[in-house]
Amino acid sequence: MLCFVVPFGQSLAWKRGDLVGVAQRLSVALAAGLCVCVALFAMLRGGPVLAPIAAGLAIYIILGSLSEIFARVWRRGASFGLLLSRARGLPLSAWGSALAHIGVGLTLMGLAATAFGAETIATMRVGEPQSVGPYEVTFQTLGSRAGPNYSEVVAKAEIRSGGTLVATVEPAKRFFPARQSSTTQAALRRCGSASSIFR
Repeated sequence: MLCFVVPFGQSLAWKRGDLVGVAQRLSVALAAGLCVCVALFAMLRGGPVLAPIAAGLAIYIILGSLSEIFARVWRRGASFGLLLSRARGLPLSAWGSALAHIGVGLTLMGLAATAFGAETIATMRVGEPQSVGPYEVTFQTLGSRAGPNYSEVVAKAEIRSGGTLVATVEPAKRFFPARQSSTTQAALRRCGSASSIFR
């Protein structure tokens, strides 16, 4: 509910706001958010329920924040130069408010996007495949390797999709004797439209 009223808060002037006028201006943003929400529900078909709702709200907040700037700058028949001049003439508080609300929308979009990923925490054995979302990961080997100022234990794993090899990754655990510290080197690979991270 709070996300729904965020664009209203930016557009309503204190004690003299026009609620009906603001609602009319935000109708386009609301329609766009609903379209995104419905489209994601249709695409996912049984996926996470809150993610499409959050994505639709994010679009609504972002476009709703921009609509206030648009309403203050736009004049029918005005040249682009005049519109640019009007945009530059807006007080910094108007731009700051819009950017802050857009930031809320982008944060919500990022949170919604995490629901479309796949994560599996498992103990793997050599040669044993593990399903992670649409991919299959097979742990191949485990060995030691020396670096310029560290030693590391390296795991090798293959990523397959539908039986086809799409990537080979080598996450590692590094030890630095000089500092007596260790770090984990995650293996990052982009497979088609998805990114894979292995630790």
